[in-house]
Amino acid sequence: MEIGEIPSEQKPTPRPPEIKVREKLSDEELGNLISAIGNHEAKAITLGLMKPGTIYSVSPLRNTVIQAQGDNIGWAVHTSGPFRYCQDSLAPIGLVAQEIINPDMSIHGYVKTEYGRNIGDPLVGLLLDFSLKYPDYSLTDFFSVTTSSSIDREMDRASFKKRSPTTRIKLFWEILTLDLPVREIDLAKRLKEDPANVGNHLFNLSDAGIISYDVITRGKPRTFYLFSGTDSETEPTPVYGYKPLTSFVWQVFKNNPDKEWTIELLIEEYKKALVKEIKLQIT
Repeated sequence: MEIGEIPSEQKPTPRPPEIKVREKLSDEELGNLISAIGNHEAKAITLGLMKPGTIYSVSPLRNTVIQAQGDNIGWAVHTSGPFRYCQDSLAPIGLVAQEIINPDMSIHGYVKTEYGRNIGDPLVGLLLDFSLKYPDYSLTDFFSVTTSSSIDREMDRASFKKRSPTTRIKLFWEILTLDLPVREIDLAKRLKEDPANVGNHLFNLSDAGIISYDVITRGKPRTFYLFSGTDSETEPTPVYGYKPLTSFVWQVFKNNPDKEWTIELLIEEYKKALVKEIKLQIT
């Protein structure tokens, strides 16, 4: 052992690397991210393909997207499409930053920011991986579209608005954590949203095949009855003393075990039976 060397048994234990816990994204931040890149594969692809430290103007950004597709071009990119994504969606919330390329400001481009690398890229990876696993659906089916820009034109910065993707995220959370089935009105109360707005989201998600959603049309029956098959040979005790009516309803259920009945249908069936009985008595 060299002079001054600490014996191995006396050497200090190396301290484990410090683990930095990332703060949870706020509703505002997550809503803006989903509105910017989460509800459209093309916007997510654009951010994911941008290399850090590279300034992209219109044509180079389009060429990057085209070249990434190889020989099989599936996305016929509009010349200014990816650039507009940067301008209207990615830049306002800080995923990319606008950079001036030449002094006279006749040409400008965008570069991916640190926020775009650290927050945007992981989200892009999750979203596109999900999209690949479930090719029958698009991100738009899940998060809807938003017609409002992320940028506040007067303040020239990102602003938080209650856009459709934000509502969808909260709606998914409630559906996944609550005991189902759950009523539309209860979801609206928990989200503090207009029931009509929540109903539209539920209908569109159901139409896309993502959730099962049944709505009761005004004026239509709300309750259906089905024969349980329990003690099928034993006629039930008359309800409120109405033995003939109780017997009739029991026979209807027994003879039609797989049919769903409403009060209205039972009344119609009972009317038919009474008319038939009267005709037999007359003859």
